[in-house]
Amino acid sequence: LSRVSDFIQKLTEGQSHFLIIEGAPGMGKTTFLEAVRRNLMRHSILLHSRVSGNRQEISQPYYLFTQIIASLLNQKEDRGRKIFSSLTPQEIFHLREILPQLDPSPNGPGGKDHKKRREGLFNTLLYFLPKAVENHPLALLIDDLDYADEASLLLIRQIFLRHPFPLLLCGTSRELGRIQFEEKGNPLEAFFEAHEKSLNIQRIGLPPLAEEDITEHLLEIFPKVQIPPNFTKQLAQITEGNPLFLG
Repeated sequence: LSRVSDFIQKLTEGQSHFLIIEGAPGMGKTTFLEAVRRNLMRHSILLHSRVSGNRQEISQPYYLFTQIIASLLNQKEDRGRKIFSSLTPQEIFHLREILPQLDPSPNGPGGKDHKKRREGLFNTLLYFLPKAVENHPLALLIDDLDYADEASLLLIRQIFLRHPFPLLLCGTSRELGRIQFEEKGNPLEAFFEAHEKSLNIQRIGLPPLAEEDITEHLLEIFPKVQIPPNFTKQLAQITEGNPLFLG
């Protein structure tokens, strides 16, 4: 949390950072992300959006980015009407690919040329997000980033490279390097391998609870408890230090 607080402070100073919180299932990643969100609430100048990856939608282009846009627009009093009214018919046409509730634009560019339509949507989203945040510093909190779709990750990469506004991305994930053994072709694994250095992606691992951690935990919950000899050692062995299993 201290390290993340440093990144938040740097965000207020105009610096961008890409951070991945790693851990096995049950290690407390979601709880950690909520603690980060509470930390952000103390900085009134910062915008933040919290969304979650979905394993069932990992092959759907821009599904994660659509969640981010919806979250940001819902924080505006007019739900983004002013922004949409400033867009061209071509931009509206492209956005309808992921926001079908927008008014139809009959003269959309590209026609059946899927490549041009993909490029048009990508460029429109790259232009749209800075307008949505009004170039304020933005913190993206993404739970289960390991279920992000490839298109959203590539779009986020471009935002980092162009730096239209300060951005902190803090996402949770299973341990990188192990995901590929569970599922081949995971977008986050491939993205990390290709762009770790250029984006200076930072990683923080959540380690398992040690025997002394479990003892401290039990004494905080039950201050008067008398713990039998070797009890916490057995708990540590059985649960492998996993907080969810311990609970």
